[in-house]
Amino acid sequence: MIGEIAQAALLDNPVPIRPGIKAPPRTARKNMAEQTDKHPAKAFRLSAYALGCAMLMAALLAFLAVGCSAASNGPSGAANNASDSSSASTSEQGSSSTSQQPVAVKEGATAPDFSFTTVDGTTARLSDYRGQVVVLNFWATWCGYCVEEMPDLQKISQDYPDVAVLAINRNDDSSQAIAFAQEKGYDFVWGLDRDGAIASLYPTNGIPYTLIIDKEGTIKTIYEGTAPNMYLYFQSAVLAAQS
Repeated sequence: MIGEIAQAALLDNPVPIRPGIKAPPRTARKNMAEQTDKHPAKAFRLSAYALGCAMLMAALLAFLAVGCSAASNGPSGAANNASDSSSASTSEQGSSSTSQQPVAVKEGATAPDFSFTTVDGTTARLSDYRGQVVVLNFWATWCGYCVEEMPDLQKISQDYPDVAVLAINRNDDSSQAIAFAQEKGYDFVWGLDRDGAIASLYPTNGIPYTLIIDKEGTIKTIYEGTAPNMYLYFQSAVLAAQS
């Protein structure tokens, strides 16, 4: 019986050949297996060797399977690592960072109120514009897409004078934002978010970020990003908010 096991192991799992040593022909390997019947102890050692190799291979395959499973269940990271996303850190008391992460606003929710300083130095609040449709736009001077869609916002301001276009600057030095606003001369209410407090109320993965708010202060439409001819999108959202 031992000889039969050893013969099968040798035929199916030939002993590895070390570098520099030529492998014996297959017929020779078969003859070697046949001779194991005459040497039971040798056959037992060979069978144990084959069994050990099989167990080692099974353990390696199990390890690789566990590793692949862990990789496939890992965090995606794409949305959590956006450049403008706010990240929360764990406090010294060990509170959960998940509970500290800002919650994105949604369409149908009441727009969070905030105070801001305009480029001419006055202070205002979002709630001051209650009773008007508000186009709340977040922008920065270094954001090319923000600058590109501003003429569309300006056209909304001109075509719908009862609509307040509120442009809140993010991540710029105040002097840069003020100089930009003065240079462009658009009919916006230019606001500064000096300490990032407004951004924390309206977290987003990027800018431009525009919200259309109705007269009651409800967020009707959100645009995260831009597209060619944004005027048509803004116009459609403003008309829906006015109805």
